[in-house]
Amino acid sequence: MTSPDQPDPGEPDRPDRSDRAERSGRPDGLGRTSPGHNLNTTYGHPGPGEAPGLAREFLAEAQNLEEVIEDVVQDVLAIAQRISRATDRRKAALYAPALLTGRDVLDSFLEDLAAVADCVEALSAALGPPTDRDEPDAARARIALSAVRRIVETAGDQGREHAHIGRLATERVSDFAEFEMLYQQITRDLGRGHRAAVDARMPRFAEVERNLATERASAMLVAVRRRREELGVGGGRDDRGDDDTDFII
Repeated sequence: MTSPDQPDPGEPDRPDRSDRAERSGRPDGLGRTSPGHNLNTTYGHPGPGEAPGLAREFLAEAQNLEEVIEDVVQDVLAIAQRISRATDRRKAALYAPALLTGRDVLDSFLEDLAAVADCVEALSAALGPPTDRDEPDAARARIALSAVRRIVETAGDQGREHAHIGRLATERVSDFAEFEMLYQQITRDLGRGHRAAVDARMPRFAEVERNLATERASAMLVAVRRRREELGVGGGRDDRGDDDTDFII
């Protein structure tokens, strides 16, 4: 069995987003700045004739955000898929920095999308309910604002779904780290004959193994259980030492 400290053969390739980078003009698919950061959110009192122009501005901002959110969620999904196929902490951790960057970028765009939604509601309130006396400009503004709402809803749903996928992928990297930390601690305690210390860690070790569901983790759990059985029945001395270390990203 390969030790957690030894490199495994067959290291996975890093995510290849060259096609997307070429299309977006960015080296890694995650560097685009937010189009919504310049939004002015004080549209409660538009001047005469301003509403249609403001509505068109919001629509353009929403369309830009829809595009970049679509771009970033695909990057986050691609990274999460690679993490899901990783078999140990080292391989999963290769993608942790890109994943955290992607999650930060996506969260920022979702915040901008929420700002657009706030602007739309402010302008809608200023326009008031539609009436038979509405000017054509007001009607056009309402049509544009309705389109913005649809974009905000669909892009927001997609962004939040992939933000959740990103959180799950982050948890998986942390699970790998915790599993290998526990493995090191348990094998140390097995070597010292500290049965009580081993028994205290085993439930969590088995729980994390179920979360990971990899052949390597399963084999490590089986090996540890076999060695624990060889120690026989008894409490033993529970001396865990001072070298417990948390592994997180």
